[in-house]
Amino acid sequence: MSDDDNPHYASIFTFARHVPFPTMYPEQKTAVTYDVLETGWIVAFCSLAVSLSLIVPVQPKRMLVILRVLLSLLLGGVIMACNFGHGWEVGELSTPTPYKPGSPTEIHAHIGVKFGLRALNITLRTESPPTHDLANETINYNEQFSWTWPQGRAGFGPFAGRFNREFRMHQQRGTPLPILWIAEYLTFDGEGIRFGRHYRIAGWYAHICIWAALPAWILTMILSNMVVRYGATMLSLTGACLTTAAILWASVRNSFELAVPFDPPHKILTTKFGVHWYLALIVGIVSMLTGLLLFILDYNNHDLACELLGINPIAYVEEEYEEDEGLTNAAADEASTDRDIEMSPIAAHSKPQPPHIGPAAPLLQVRYRSRGTSKRNWKTQQIQPISPLALPPSPAPLYADAQSSTLQFSPPGSAPPPPTFPPVRVTHQPATPESVVEEPTYGNVLPQAPPQRNAPYINAPQQPAPPLPHRR
Repeated sequence: MSDDDNPHYASIFTFARHVPFPTMYPEQKTAVTYDVLETGWIVAFCSLAVSLSLIVPVQPKRMLVILRVLLSLLLGGVIMACNFGHGWEVGELSTPTPYKPGSPTEIHAHIGVKFGLRALNITLRTESPPTHDLANETINYNEQFSWTWPQGRAGFGPFAGRFNREFRMHQQRGTPLPILWIAEYLTFDGEGIRFGRHYRIAGWYAHICIWAALPAWILTMILSNMVVRYGATMLSLTGACLTTAAILWASVRNSFELAVPFDPPHKILTTKFGVHWYLALIVGIVSMLTGLLLFILDYNNHDLACELLGINPIAYVEEEYEEDEGLTNAAADEASTDRDIEMSPIAAHSKPQPPHIGPAAPLLQVRYRSRGTSKRNWKTQQIQPISPLALPPSPAPLYADAQSSTLQFSPPGSAPPPPTFPPVRVTHQPATPESVVEEPTYGNVLPQAPPQRNAPYINAPQQPAPPLPHRR
């Protein structure tokens, strides 16, 4: 079955047509109404902001987070708009001007000039309908001349700069005279008239600073969720890049202002700084001041800075000490300070000590986590604390049998008398096999059993209870 016999094909391509072919429309040339690239960046950042606002639930605790992210997206949108926008320097004028060569008719036109970092944009449109031989003309033009990036040779040949080559192309196309009149001022490169060279160099250095602000902005969003002062530093760096771009554009662009005469002395096209230049300057200064204030706030009050940014204030290194029963705070402090130092047993470097009789010294359990936002990233490490027997001996020896000691204790509030020690007497008692224990002697003092923890002593003052385990 042929296509003509197919009723579906016939209903689509033959309805209201003489031949079964799609309708062909002639080309409609229209002026550019907006910058597609700049508008695309703005729409992209606005879409991200709206999506975030719809996804994140509206809660009082989340409002600071939403506000911070929205301001970060606004800063990113400003960076990209300043990079690709054509509002760094603008000028406009309404004046009567010739329209094209060979026609004596003048038009009353509105002329606009917009400078970007990479190109010049010229707009021409009539404010009243043209007359005479231009009655059927539609005068609405928007032309762009780019200068990225080499200067090229003098002239308009194939080795010339891009701006000069595009200017020659517009001449061949028959672009209206007012547009060519303005663009011609930027093609000169000599005798003190170097507008094109100065604008190109200014745009080159300014766009480098704008591109440097983009990764600084990305690092600002990443580091502000980890360490406040690092995020504040990168925010200040982002503002410094934007401010430097505005200063470079203002200082390098020209030694004197561009002025294009159309109908002197009153109709002269001049330029002034545009919205993107002011955005780069103001947003850059505000970003630098905000970063400086956040850095000072974090230095003085870290918890308040974290609360304002809506991040976890316990994002730094945290340690938690857990000790078993019988470990004093002094041993815990010493073990915590020496946690990162390789230690060897004290017994290896000290004098021989009596053998330890009794339970082994308890272990110190240290729990810590590295910098981050995860609360579950804990690590546990056990440290052998200093044995109580390794500490220097007390000047007043303790005796297991208090009745065999002549140490006198004075009442509270009075100075204790100097200790006196009885002569050492060695007595021989019949020993049983179960009671024979071989122990080394130290000098002329018989070995005594080590003091038991919390064991009561006769006529001895009560020792204060050890403090509770501490927590850092």
